[in-house]
Amino acid sequence: GAKESKDRFDDVSKLLGYGFSSFESRKIVDKTAPLGVVQIKNAKENEVEVFPATDGVLLTEKGNKQNYTHLLTIDEESLSAPIVAGTKVGELSVLDESGNEVLHIDAVVGCDVQENTLVDIIRDIVEG
Repeated sequence: GAKESKDRFDDVSKLLGYGFSSFESRKIVDKTAPLGVVQIKNAKENEVEVFPATDGVLLTEKGNKQNYTHLLTIDEESLSAPIVAGTKVGELSVLDESGNEVLHIDAVVGCDVQENTLVDIIRDIVEG
């Protein structure tokens, strides 16, 4: 490294300037956008939307318009009521154009899922 403090400061300033002028944060996954709908066993509501647990942000070169593929994997064992909102039920992998995984985010249910009661089951049978 440089021996003088001013030289080190100049080097760091150049490096930061390069980083800020050449790279940007790009939101690839929005945590408010549903990923899909899953079927829940023994639930009052049979279907519930699944969301990313967090936003997915990548540091990319400015102007990079690469497309990304989202691959959602659901853990079928976790899909039985009751379920609390925010419970992990799967995983979202984000792949670049070469097929490399660049992000890995938990997939969670968006709302509480109540378990069917005996009264609910009987009402469903009667109502057909």
